[in-house]
Amino acid sequence: MFLIGDLTLLMGFIFLFLSAIVTNVLLGQEHLGVHIIGSADVLWSFLALTVVGLASTFLGGCPFRQLILSAQGNTDGAMSIMGIMAGAALSYNYYLAFMADSLDLNGKVAVIAGLAVLLIIGFFNTKKN
Repeated sequence: MFLIGDLTLLMGFIFLFLSAIVTNVLLGQEHLGVHIIGSADVLWSFLALTVVGLASTFLGGCPFRQLILSAQGNTDGAMSIMGIMAGAALSYNYYLAFMADSLDLNGKVAVIAGLAVLLIIGFFNTKKN
C-alpha cells in the first residue's frame, strides 16, 4: 500500500481477517487470550523454537517456504518437508515433544543436543574472509 498507493490487496486481507473473526464469534469458537496448545515453560519453548529457526535458516527459509518449493517441484524442498515430518513423528513417538505442561528430560536433552549439533554445523560451515 505504501509503495504503490493501491488498497486492493490490503482491503482483501482486512476483509478476510474480519470475516474470520465474525465467523469464529458466530460459531462460538473464539478463545480470546486462551491458548489450548503450547506450554507455559518459556525457556524450553524458546530453546526449541531456536532450534527450529536455526535449522530453517540452514535450509534456506522457513518450513512454509520449503513446502511451497516442494509443491513447485524442487526436490530439496521435498526432502526438507519429508525430514520435518519424520522429525515430528519421531519426537512424538519417543515423547520428546511437549506432551503436558512441561518438557520431559528426554526432550530437554534432545533440544540441547539439536542446538549443539546445529551450532557445530554452523561453525564449521562458516566461510572465513
